[in-house]
Amino acid sequence: MLQIPVSIGDIKDEAFDVIAAALFEGVERNYTTDWAVTGPIIEALGVTLNYQGPSEVAKLVSGNIDEHDFDWMAQYGDAYESAKTPLIAAIKAIAIGRLGEEMSLPISHNKVAGFVKDEFSIIGPLLEGSNCHSVEPGERINTYIFTAKEGDEAQGMFIDLTNLVEQLKDLTILEMDGTGRLLVEHF
Repeated sequence: MLQIPVSIGDIKDEAFDVIAAALFEGVERNYTTDWAVTGPIIEALGVTLNYQGPSEVAKLVSGNIDEHDFDWMAQYGDAYESAKTPLIAAIKAIAIGRLGEEMSLPISHNKVAGFVKDEFSIIGPLLEGSNCHSVEPGERINTYIFTAKEGDEAQGMFIDLTNLVEQLKDLTILEMDGTGRLLVEHF
């Protein structure tokens, strides 16, 4: 499976259900919203949660207090992470504790383009090539030729890569042939 390396800071909070699935059972569940799913994991792993946001009364009175963009802090071992909700903070801390600051997103997942805050965190690695494709500069500026590598596994990953490129706003497929080559333009 083709995977794209990204920094945890580049991943949107809503993507952490997929990250959690990779960390635990390989099954996507509502890890970031369902205490029945994530509560036992938090307890078993000894994750500490602390509320950091303004008081609920202050939020009601003022209507808008944004001292910081998170309300919850989670600690798992030496990893500390924050988020708007306790479950997201916990999953982020567990992910950093187990995988480090950089992790890989599987691009076979149909929503991977929406998992990152900035598309360039995906586009940069794609323009460098991978275990399923090589990249050459095209004839025009900001164009690239993606060529599938040999082998059935690489061909399957190249199909996933093609589907991903079609989802990205800053990459456009100018030409596609049936031989595993894409002419791509980067905006």
